Amino acid sequence: MVIIQIQQLIIEIRPLNDSLEMSESERIKRLAGDTVRAKTSVNPFVLCCTLLAVSLGSGCADSDADPVFDTVSAAKLQASLDSSVKDLEIPGAVLAVRSPNGAAWIGTSGYGQIGSAVSPGDAQYGTDVAMSSEMHFHIGSITKTFTATIILQLIDEGKISLDDTIDQVIQKWLPSYFDFTIPYSDTITIRNLLEMRSGMGNYSFDRKYLRDININPLAKWDPKTLIRYGVESEDTPAYPPDTRSEYNNGNYILLGIFIEKITGNPYNDEVADRIIKPLNLKNTSVPSDPSMPTLMPTAISIATQIMN
Repeated sequence: MVIIQIQQLIIEIRPLNDSLEMSESERIKRLAGDTVRAKTSVNPFVLCCTLLAVSLGSGCADSDADPVFDTVSAAKLQASLDSSVKDLEIPGAVLAVRSPNGAAWIGTSGYGQIGSAVSPGDAQYGTDVAMSSEMHFHIGSITKTFTATIILQLIDEGKISLDDTIDQVIQKWLPSYFDFTIPYSDTITIRNLLEMRSGMGNYSFDRKYLRDININPLAKWDPKTLIRYGVESEDTPAYPPDTRSEYNNGNYILLGIFIEKITGNPYNDEVADRIIKPLNLKNTSVPSDPSMPTLMPTAISIATQIMN
């Protein structure tokens, strides 16, 4: 049985037993759960909007021929995808699967754009556009996987360590950056940030932040400002690190700040130079503004879970 997460990016499907002998850093890279942009294609990454549980065949073909995804498994995947789109009442989804032998399958279901044109004067106004694997998607919090990967690379390079505290990193790499104090910064470690166990105040649920973002939803927020919302939040006060797990975007906002200050380069450049270019992800990018390439779905994906 293979569990496939559908959320809008492309994730390489590996044999399930390949995680048994992972090192700690490899496990964190796999589990680390804000926005990179990707185009669906069969390269090591898949996008989706729910969870599918399907039994996959091997996709085997003649060993001397190019691998072919077997038709029975493809039919089961397509049926599961169609059923999920219907049951979840979402406009559409794209699913890409690569079997262990390299055979690939891409399926689409539903619509990527509902009433695709911008204004009634456009000839295409009101026309629904079927979901396509050629569309581009915001991948949202899957960007955290990219951030975690770069942090682990910096650890491998000896710049920081998993057990460094926030204070230690700040004192070494950005001593004058913050004009406020992060609670428990002397005990919160890089490991805590990666694992969502820092206990930092959660700006995403702070009423002042929610009020401000509703007033100006297109504002481009400075990372330090977002951290400040969490630090000053009365709605989500900080608590000692490693007490419990709590999904908090602030953890990875702070890691993103560290990446820029440690490398001396913009986050976008580090993602491109360390991940996108080496992996030849030609249709993946970090946007600097809300604009998107042509062929993009207008539907909003539902929240997703990480399955281990």
